[in-house]
Amino acid sequence: MAADPAIRTLVDRLNRDAGFDPIHVGGLEAARAIEDAGPLLIAIARNGTGPFFYRITPTAG
Repeated sequence: MAADPAIRTLVDRLNRDAGFDPIHVGGLEAARAIEDAGPLLIAIARNGTGPFFYRITPTAG
């Protein structure tokens, strides 16, 4: 997630309340990188290969 430092705690809590384990990637300047993944995921979904799932998570350890 990318969040303004002033409200990062709130955004983190909202993500956790929704059942996610947020991974902070930076301030709002990092939001563009997250949004740029959207068209790729939409193209994969429209390819007709059926539903897909991905998860970004830190490695154990």
